Amino acid sequence: MTENNTILKSGKLALFYALTTGFLAWVAGCVLVFVWVGLTGVPPISAMFRMFLYHYLYFYLYFAIIAVFYSGWLYCYLLNIRQARKRAFWGLIMICTLSVIPCGVLYEVQDMLHGFYPEYSIFTKLFGHLEDWFFVGYFIILTSLPVTIPAVFCFFFVNKKVALLFDKEYKPAIYRKLAKWHQEHPKSFFITAGTGLWILFFAAAMWSFEFDRETSVWRNMIYIPRGSFNPWLFLGLPFLIGIGAGLSGLIYLLKFINRKLAWAVLLFTVSILSGWAIWENLPQNRFIYALGNAYHKGMRLESLKTFHSFNNSDELIAGKFYSSKELICDQALKVSPNRAVILKKVGDNIYEFESRFDSGRRQCGDFEKTEKWTVEK
Repeated sequence: MTENNTILKSGKLALFYALTTGFLAWVAGCVLVFVWVGLTGVPPISAMFRMFLYHYLYFYLYFAIIAVFYSGWLYCYLLNIRQARKRAFWGLIMICTLSVIPCGVLYEVQDMLHGFYPEYSIFTKLFGHLEDWFFVGYFIILTSLPVTIPAVFCFFFVNKKVALLFDKEYKPAIYRKLAKWHQEHPKSFFITAGTGLWILFFAAAMWSFEFDRETSVWRNMIYIPRGSFNPWLFLGLPFLIGIGAGLSGLIYLLKFINRKLAWAVLLFTVSILSGWAIWENLPQNRFIYALGNAYHKGMRLESLKTFHSFNNSDELIAGKFYSSKELICDQALKVSPNRAVILKKVGDNIYEFESRFDSGRRQCGDFEKTEKWTVEK
């Protein structure tokens, strides 16, 4: 029993070191890229000829994937020190290899979010180019020297330092405080942590991205996310805290089956819902939602902004896009059961749009319902 408790405590300490080191590695990598771009104006991440540059426009997402795999490997490394330390180099190869697959999927998803939907199966687009991903992935890793060289050096140096701290069973102050709180008041710890996670989900659900193809990219290299929160997030925060605490309390009841099950359900549920909320609020998805049945694959979003209101029926989504087909303009036309859009042509195949709940009824009397948006020539 004592041995099992020792293993469990070591596992918790290893998990703490793995998660914090992975997070700090992600932060350090992002800082390195921003500093390099700020000083040199040259991208530190390479690309192949005629390759869309999503991987350094949104480099922080790719770095996050690598950091997750690094944390997982570091956790195993610390718990199997004698065996794993002799294979640290192969651990580096494994992290890079495993990261290539989700990074490749992310690249294809971003391609579709920029409006480039395939004529063939989406599944084929996401998973039909595995051999290309490995070739391109390792090409980028081996040729992005301003990032790769410091990353490899820090990989071996940090692993050695973290392993020494773990060997000595050194516990940082924050770890000791959290461990003591969890041991003495497990219910309070769980509900507080759960409430914080639920608030993060509510924030993700009430956030709206802004997008402007001309101004959103810093130094023409890095996309900087911009947006705003629904004002109800702040005014309704006490109510949302109550909901978060209540949901966490319900999930905590699973401790009567297994305490680990309660944590697993909490983390899984919040992660899935937060991911779904962020996905739904991405500019391209908001654009598709705003245009409803007026949307077609020949459209390319140029700008988008959401204007929040304390009355959700007055929420306005506005922006500009390119369309390969000529569209009906200057009418409030119904695009979904409770939404209408007004289009205005402002250039060659360039349109501005305003979309809101009930906009047809509020602005132009009854909706003019149409299923055909293109102009016959």
